[in-house]
Amino acid sequence: MAEASGIVPVHTQIDNLLTHDECMSLRGFFLDHVEKKGWMPARIYKGDQKAGSAELDPEQRKGKVYFDKGRIPFTSKLITAMEQYAARKNIQLDVDRVDWQFSKYEKGDMFIEHKDSHLNPSHFHPGIRKISLTIQLSNPEDYEGGILRVMTSHNSYAHINTDMGTTAIFPSWLNHSVTEITSGTRYALVGWYKGPFWI
Repeated sequence: MAEASGIVPVHTQIDNLLTHDECMSLRGFFLDHVEKKGWMPARIYKGDQKAGSAELDPEQRKGKVYFDKGRIPFTSKLITAMEQYAARKNIQLDVDRVDWQFSKYEKGDMFIEHKDSHLNPSHFHPGIRKISLTIQLSNPEDYEGGILRVMTSHNSYAHINTDMGTTAIFPSWLNHSVTEITSGTRYALVGWYKGPFWI
């Protein structure tokens, strides 16, 4: 559905935050790590579950992921973009508390509408996800489907550009989804910048 007229979106889209070569380098970095340590099946949180209690539910999410909590290539560019967004939106963060998730979506994979964080302090341990970032690490001609949709208002969504290097940043409580992949493979990097619970 198209974005509603007159609605100021909560998210921001940055085209070419990373160049094509930088995206390929970042993708290669993670694929090297995956080759050594392996993929994990993508999981979800349900209801009031605590951190670490995610479960498999292929009706809601299918895909493969790899997590990293350290510094990765082009960390400064990615973190600076999130910090600038936070400053504009007056969102308080804990400096350098960022978790990364490298994602692989193949035919039949998807992630239904969800939030990365909830406005309920019982859901997660201190230092909740405050800002979410997704950067496209595949060329759009490499796959079909796999559109990142971010809610802009009730029943209205922005479809994020699929060009490699395009980055979406939004508060982690905002509903979003990834449509089903119908062919090919989509790689993306997700980052969550943590901070104190929402006031």
